[in-house]
Amino acid sequence: MLEFLRENRRILVCTALALCAGVLLGLALRLPAAAAEPSPEAEQVGSIGEASILPTTAVERQVCYLACHHTVEQVMGDTSPLIGMTRQELAAAYPDAAITSFTAERVRFVLSVDGYCPAHLLLRADAQGALAVWRMQEDALEMQPVLTLAATLDAFDGETAAALSEGVLFDSMDEINAYLESMES
Repeated sequence: MLEFLRENRRILVCTALALCAGVLLGLALRLPAAAAEPSPEAEQVGSIGEASILPTTAVERQVCYLACHHTVEQVMGDTSPLIGMTRQELAAAYPDAAITSFTAERVRFVLSVDGYCPAHLLLRADAQGALAVWRMQEDALEMQPVLTLAATLDAFDGETAAALSEGVLFDSMDEINAYLESMES
């Protein structure tokens, strides 16, 4: 056997080298194809565990204004504070909201707010009797004064003053101006 190995040494070495070269060439051709295809583990990352809000998630908020019975739907622009939240964390952040849809692609929740929608203006007197125009702020969801007027409740009769203490609803500043002008005459 030793004599056979000595006589065929070149053939055996060439065969071993050809075998190694074939294996290396096969691996080299297989690597780019394997790198181009995502592994099954990488494809499943979005569905492992509980769904959460991603940077690409569309977050929709529907606000129902109870005072005027209007509903406003909007896609939230800046969702950075919500990124990474799960359904339970979003429910804790918005305890008064009803979450109607929660997926990695789309989140939708509904809020009910006491007050008028931003399309309306409320003419109301403060505790000192100064008149101000109030409007719902969409981001904070609270009524805030947008314009303080020089007029006070003292300039109006008792019935009008009582109505202004509660607040009188208008759809535009022109309506408020017409109302105030009619009260002055």
